[in-house]
Amino acid sequence: MTDPRWARVLANPVVRMNWETAVHHEMACLWNDLAEARDRAINHVWSIECDSFVERIITLCRLVEPTKWGDIPDTLLIDGTWQAIMSDFGFHVATPPPGLLEEMREDRRRRAEIVAEQIERLRGHNAKH
Repeated sequence: MTDPRWARVLANPVVRMNWETAVHHEMACLWNDLAEARDRAINHVWSIECDSFVERIITLCRLVEPTKWGDIPDTLLIDGTWQAIMSDFGFHVATPPPGLLEEMREDRRRRAEIVAEQIERLRGHNAKH
């Protein structure tokens, strides 16, 4: 009998995929981890932790084709990090259309403005109390 703790894991379709699909899934997760590591970096640009994620991603890219841009966090696309890493390691990949990148930048800018407005509202509310 299977341990009930593993029921959720066994129900996950990722568990039943072939090795190539599993590698692609892992690479997509690593790209997300890279974006999060970059946010945690002291300068919010790069860290040794980021280097480690890139090393793991490139290792997997050599086993299967690189992760397509649709599975890359928008922050890594907008500033060209994904494109630069792929180019630096000799991978020729299709990149998002420039118009789409501009839309993504604008969307990120609008979201940042909304968050800034919400923070200001909270500050004003807290100052009154």
